[in-house]
Amino acid sequence: MGIQSYALTVPGPVRGAVRTTQRAKWVDPAYARYASWKTSVRLHANLAGIPVALRSDQSACVRLSVHWVSRQRCDLDNVMKGLLDALWSNDRRVTEIVGTTRENTGDESISIEVEIWQGTERPATATTESAPTG
Repeated sequence: MGIQSYALTVPGPVRGAVRTTQRAKWVDPAYARYASWKTSVRLHANLAGIPVALRSDQSACVRLSVHWVSRQRCDLDNVMKGLLDALWSNDRRVTEIVGTTRENTGDESISIEVEIWQGTERPATATTESAPTG
């Protein structure tokens, strides 16, 4: 099967995951904004062709670059959590996540690249980024 690659950009404002109780989901304005943002992300993902669910024989790598006007509302790990929740209801098949941030860019957006492949091992044809040494 090889690797299926997808790319999309989600315009801002950027939202991070919101923790809440089941009861508060219906009355918390912050959660309502977060839920609306997740729906928007999923709609952009649909337009990019990203599958709604990962099959049990598939794995995925997600790379994201978050651009902030200023980073006062949330941090990268909360954005990653919210993004994965928006893309897939069961994100345990995501085996690799790479995230970067850019502050004071003048606009807010998230650039996302998703790679999906069969099995748990990434095929040799996939490009992998190595960590800087030294």
